[in-house]
Amino acid sequence: MIPDTGTVLVRVPNWIGDTVMATGGLAMLRRVRPAVTLAVLAKPWVTSVIAHHPAVDQILHHNPRHFPRRIVDFCDTCCRIRRLAPNAGLLLHKNFESALLFFMSGVPIRIGRPTDSRGPLLTQRITLDSDILTGHQVHHYHTIVAKAAACAPGNDPPRVYVSDSDRSAAQQVIDRLPGSGPIIPLAPGAAHGAAKCWPPVRVAGWIDRAVRRWDARVVLLGGVRESALSERISSMTQQPVFTLAGGYPLLTQAAVIAQAGICIANDSGLMHLAAALPGVRVVALFGPTIPRETAPYGAGHIVIHHPPACWPCKHRSCPEDHDCMMGISAEQVIDAVETILQCG
Repeated sequence: MIPDTGTVLVRVPNWIGDTVMATGGLAMLRRVRPAVTLAVLAKPWVTSVIAHHPAVDQILHHNPRHFPRRIVDFCDTCCRIRRLAPNAGLLLHKNFESALLFFMSGVPIRIGRPTDSRGPLLTQRITLDSDILTGHQVHHYHTIVAKAAACAPGNDPPRVYVSDSDRSAAQQVIDRLPGSGPIIPLAPGAAHGAAKCWPPVRVAGWIDRAVRRWDARVVLLGGVRESALSERISSMTQQPVFTLAGGYPLLTQAAVIAQAGICIANDSGLMHLAAALPGVRVVALFGPTIPRETAPYGAGHIVIHHPPACWPCKHRSCPEDHDCMMGISAEQVIDAVETILQCG
């Protein structure tokens, strides 16, 4: 069980969206163990998600590369964990290596799910009932923390926090946007692959309609991997569009979303990030994945989903006709955005 005092090291997941959803568990852990020092072990690309989270006291980076450097990086992280000397470790990441890392680092209490054959490395094995496993992933983290701390599950929502400097950078972006209508951030990518993405031709067609209808200031979001996709979409539009993909930090993009109060996204990390910003409502475009498990968490969001006979699937690239995403029309997304804009 997680102690009432001392240092607790939490290994968060590797993906931005999963780490965002895990912030609800971090907030719950802080609430039920207010006296502990809460340290987080994370990959570099997800640390901005928790950089300003009030539950987190310290962040350790863990970035194992390919062999043979992976061994050196693993040993380096072990040494840093040993210097930290945590009293307990909580694994919100599911792979074997994360448990081995805690074991080799001498963390005395190692708590997590016995997935990926790592059960013998844990001192407390947590199992999740089928009703939790088939429900929203946010509740996975709530339940893991509840069992690790021997308390009742909470409903602490995922939250991402931006700083004043992030807001200032976002305002500079907003001041440069053409047009005078509503700011509508749109995240056209997804880390898992093109199968989860609304096709670029549909995105471009929607942008043209949104600019004509509302004089919308559409902003394309994403990381370096989405920069080519954003450029492709921009080349297909007849109306102006501004892209932040690959050129602006994640939290600057988050602050733009917060200012807009709305975001359109596929089932992706940016979808979860947007939903975790207070006051933001998300139009979520779902295709091969299951909204019950990974829809934007909280009230006020709109999910558009037309599952075909082949749904669900885990293909990175659709081997068929991509009916699940092609079935989403520009008019449906226009209507969803209109609903949110009218609500203010």
